[in-house]
Amino acid sequence: MSDETTTDSEGAAAAAAPAKTTAPAAAAPSAPGEAMVSAALLREAQADATGLRAQLDELQAALQTMTSERDTAMTSNRRMSIRLASGIDDDGVADIAHSRYSTAMQAVDEAQRVSFGDWWSGLASNDEARAAQPKALQIYLQPASPSPAPSAANSTPAHTARRTPRPGGHQTLSVADFQRLDSGEQAAVAADFWSRGRRRTR
Repeated sequence: MSDETTTDSEGAAAAAAPAKTTAPAAAAPSAPGEAMVSAALLREAQADATGLRAQLDELQAALQTMTSERDTAMTSNRRMSIRLASGIDDDGVADIAHSRYSTAMQAVDEAQRVSFGDWWSGLASNDEARAAQPKALQIYLQPASPSPAPSAANSTPAHTARRTPRPGGHQTLSVADFQRLDSGEQAAVAADFWSRGRRRTR
């Protein structure tokens, strides 16, 4: 009886005891191969980034060179245009003239803006405007002197004409006409000239 009682008691105690909870299985460690692949991909991405940075530096350097060449060409073209319009043969003075022109054009409406050549001609013909410019520009801003009237092809100085009167008359004879005469006519002209000169002295 005691054995049965003991057995029953143990069975009851075992039934009353809480059931043990089974612990979850630990996550399996990542395989070494996966870590190696991740490291390789990271190195490849870093190499790509380095290559892109190098390409960007090359493009920026090329762009800077092109910009510098463009600026140089534009400056040379501007100075040449100013030289043709004003006669300025000094690059520094040409830059001063361009700066003055740009400032003057900014002060007027776009419809009233003129070319550098027209602006320069206006300065040269205006004493007050010319005097307001720097001395370096005033040297080149001298107003153009009027051109002498063209003379006739066969015209001669007055003193030459008076010395070569036509024989038998009071009209003057040009040097070119005198040279076209034959020797006899030239002698007659000379004789008439001297005879008239003697008559004036009496």
